[in-house]
Amino acid sequence: MIEKLLGDLAPREFFERHYTRVPWSRVGGAARFTSFGGWPAVEAILASKAVDGFLAREGVMWEGGRLPPFPEVKTRFGEGHTLVIRNAERHDPELARLADGFHADFETEVNVHVYCTPAQESGFGWHYDPEDVFIVQTHGAKEYQLRKNTVNPWPLLAQMPKDLHYEREITPTWSCVLKAGDWLYIPSGWWHSARGVEGDSITLAIGLMTPSAIELLDFLKGELLASIAWRQRLPAPGAEQVRDYRSVLTDLGKDLSRLLQDEAVARRFRDFIATRSRSK
Repeated sequence: MIEKLLGDLAPREFFERHYTRVPWSRVGGAARFTSFGGWPAVEAILASKAVDGFLAREGVMWEGGRLPPFPEVKTRFGEGHTLVIRNAERHDPELARLADGFHADFETEVNVHVYCTPAQESGFGWHYDPEDVFIVQTHGAKEYQLRKNTVNPWPLLAQMPKDLHYEREITPTWSCVLKAGDWLYIPSGWWHSARGVEGDSITLAIGLMTPSAIELLDFLKGELLASIAWRQRLPAPGAEQVRDYRSVLTDLGKDLSRLLQDEAVARRFRDFIATRSRSK
């Protein structure tokens, strides 16, 4: 899947220079990437059961609650609201194919969101996501603005604050316009905002929950059970307990350092991440 998007750019070069690091865009790179059918496909998805979607305009959610029937969705769209359908791959075979392809390439959890945005309108203000995202423009045109995140680098879903404090950001802004058939990669945590430019903008946002280093903690519990150093009982309560704990923690840190330098452990961690991905 990724080779179809990259074209002449070697996957190795993309992974070494851009993936999880800096944005990348390719004009026309997604022209034959997907056959997603635009508004007819959107209407079919909304007719499915348990669709997760909402309407928003300039960062304000539509007060109507659950999505209304499709004719009213189009009316709200005409009034300037952006339609968002989350996890649309659960309701559309073409989007399921895309999700499966990305899962095979990246060995991580994948979701596909659909964004329908009117020309000269925006659904959201500046924000960032804990996912790596491939934006595929299927219809219309949309302008994206991007900024590197120095306020909360490498965000995780579990520690995303309610107030993102965009006003604290000091990095320069990049911008690009995506037309039908273009695509854009946005690394996890990068600030971005988008606005429709011309026509009815329909965009696929393919999100990858790229594994983070914190997942090493889940892996290590199974590894450390074999170590007598980690099975030892901790010091008894008393006046010198903190001093005794520091001594134990120092020894455990040295033992952990030796373990993490073992190539066999790195291989097992790779297999652990791949197995966890397949189970999701």
